[in-house]
Amino acid sequence: MSKAATFAVRVPHDNMEPRHHAGHWVVFETDEEPIVGNDVLVEMHDGGRIVWRLDAVHDSEIEIAGYNPPVKMRLPLTHVSALYPVLWSTEYVDA
Repeated sequence: MSKAATFAVRVPHDNMEPRHHAGHWVVFETDEEPIVGNDVLVEMHDGGRIVWRLDAVHDSEIEIAGYNPPVKMRLPLTHVSALYPVLWSTEYVDA
């Protein structure tokens, strides 16, 4: 049996503005199921990570989208190691 884990990732750039600004901490939990239409963390087999909106899930690929600039991408599931829904995001704080 696996245990749920909660973790946070800092958004490195502005491609998800206005929802998540560069510098936001975005929180995820590993046992939550991603829902089409929600923002998700996509973890890749090569170690890459992106936070985008999940637009569709198909048998062999997912469709994801960024906001700034508006862009859509199809990503083969063979490249994806995990999908985690965004549970919470902090407000941008300029320190």
